[in-house]
Amino acid sequence: MSKIVYDLTNLSLPKGTYTVRVKAGAEGYEDSEYSPRIELTVYSISYTNITNGTATGQSTAFKDQELTFTIEANTGYTLPPVGDIHITNADITDYEESGNVGTVTIANIRGDVVVSAACPAHVFDITANVTNGTYSGATSISAGGVATASIAPSASYTYPAQITVNGVTGTSGSVGVSWAYNSSFGTITFSNPTDNITVSATCTLITYTVSIAGDTTHYTITRTGGDTPPITPSQRVAYEIVANNGYCIGSTASDMFSVMNASLEYYTRDNTYSSAQFAIHNPTGNVVIYVNTISAYSITANITNGTYSGDGYIAPYQGAFAQFSIEPNQNYEYPATVIVTNATLYQYDPTDGTGYVLNPSGNVTITATCEHVPYTITANITNGSYSGSGTISPGGSVTGTIVPDTNYRRPINSADVVITGANMATYNPSNGQVIIAQPTDNITITATCPRIQYTITTVIGNGTYSGDSTIYAGGTASGTVTPDTNYVLPNTITVTNATATLSAQGVLSISNPTGNVTIEVECVLNKLSTPTNISVTNTTATCDDVQYATTYEYYVDDVLLGSYTPNWAEQDGDDLTIERVYNVTQSNDNIIIQ
Repeated sequence: MSKIVYDLTNLSLPKGTYTVRVKAGAEGYEDSEYSPRIELTVYSISYTNITNGTATGQSTAFKDQELTFTIEANTGYTLPPVGDIHITNADITDYEESGNVGTVTIANIRGDVVVSAACPAHVFDITANVTNGTYSGATSISAGGVATASIAPSASYTYPAQITVNGVTGTSGSVGVSWAYNSSFGTITFSNPTDNITVSATCTLITYTVSIAGDTTHYTITRTGGDTPPITPSQRVAYEIVANNGYCIGSTASDMFSVMNASLEYYTRDNTYSSAQFAIHNPTGNVVIYVNTISAYSITANITNGTYSGDGYIAPYQGAFAQFSIEPNQNYEYPATVIVTNATLYQYDPTDGTGYVLNPSGNVTITATCEHVPYTITANITNGSYSGSGTISPGGSVTGTIVPDTNYRRPINSADVVITGANMATYNPSNGQVIIAQPTDNITITATCPRIQYTITTVIGNGTYSGDSTIYAGGTASGTVTPDTNYVLPNTITVTNATATLSAQGVLSISNPTGNVTIEVECVLNKLSTPTNISVTNTTATCDDVQYATTYEYYVDDVLLGSYTPNWAEQDGDDLTIERVYNVTQSNDNIIIQ
């Protein structure tokens, strides 16, 4: 069965209780009777308890009706969360936020409705970026509220003269928030914000100048380390002071200088009082350094045959000293003694000419004489050496000897020894003695020791020799011995003043000569080979022929049976076969030749 529905939502009724009844009608019919009365209750809706905002909606509602109303937050405030919206005699079934407007849906109305809500103030963030310092204080501020913060500079920095808030640089502004900055204390006050707040600031570095006061004509001062002025309260600067010639610096820091608005970190000076190093730190204001110098004693040097180098002045203090060195002229040597007036000579070294003067009592004089150095003697002896002094004094003389190496001899002639750098020089070939006198420069001896050479004499019997006829001491030589016809090389040879061997091929090798060499070789007569392949029968005795043999003798029990002389003749030239045909002069009738 269908339901007949009448929408009552557009029916506006004051608060109260009403009855509803229905009558049906149709054309051609008599209307029906009224239905029984149904009670209709209308409740009131009140929106008066909205703090920092407004609510808009129906002022009345039917029992159990579902309806919506809106809450709009005032400027600077936000919508309340659903848990902070309180409804009497109804239930919240939905809550949707859009910007600063919220739509609330309620249902199950069962009495007069009262809507209560408080829109909370909007909280704006405060973001700060401080260079060379720190920000402390408020990090947020509510709409309509007031907040404070401060800037603390890092060490060696001070408060910034201005800050920037929401893009405005200065000491006050009103973009997004009203603010004021006190540069003497670094404090900031914020009020009545309408937007998030951004603060940026840079703390200013504290710097102090460093200046040198007083008369600077007697010294120079140079920064050697630390920081470059101007400097901050945590920085330091190191300096070196160098006194000009004729002046020196104070023996102590208090004698040397005074420093204003800073602390003296250290002070050191050299032992000659000509320079000092110091450093200042922890400045509290612009720094002023006052430097003092005093006159020094002069140092005068009188050096014969040499030059002086070193300090030209010495500080007028007990314990003060100055370093010097004496450099002799060419061909002169360091002075053995040095004379010093008005000061004490200290640690003079005659091997390098260096020393000190100390404890001056007035202007100092250094006197010394460099003596001429001995000339050197350099010997360039090929295949030998020089024995004798390596130096010669001016006007003096020396004697030395040329010593040849093994297997070599002294230079043969005086002209073979060249001596330069002296007015007088002689060489004796008989004993290798060299005498040098009256040098004019460094001496050079140049000579070559020749190698010892021996003769080779050969005595060859029944043969000839071809090959080396001389041999060097320590060397080798060789030749060939050729025997005459029908002679051969002997097994032994005779050798004088050398070692020699004779090979089977006749090669003669000679070594280790000690004098002129004589070799005797006696070639011996060639010996026939022993007959081979001897065969004896009842009627014959035969053997192979022996090369070069012209006679053959047969013996039985050492008794000569007979001899023969073969006569060779070619019988068959076609196949080069040689047949033996013997013409025998028989000495015994028993010899039968086949």
